Amino acid sequence: MTATHQPELFKPLAEVAPLFGHHYEWLLNRCKAGAFPHHKIGRRYFMTDSDIAAAQALLAVGATEQRDPHGLRPRSRAHLNGAGRRRR
Repeated sequence: MTATHQPELFKPLAEVAPLFGHHYEWLLNRCKAGAFPHHKIGRRYFMTDSDIAAAQALLAVGATEQRDPHGLRPRSRAHLNGAGRRRR
């Protein structure tokens, strides 16, 4: 018995955007910028399952990476904690 190859289905970005937790236009802008793998047919953009998996891998944050919960950079955090510049 031989395995049959199933072609990957093209999914419109409007269907894919909720998988990323973002709006369609956010995903469209990322595809236009070349940040995510995609397929363009005519004027429309599509993603396959492998494109979606690759894009999600690009967005993944490693477990060892720690981000400041308030989005501050280390210098800003140090300044707020009193380790910033000293005034005379």
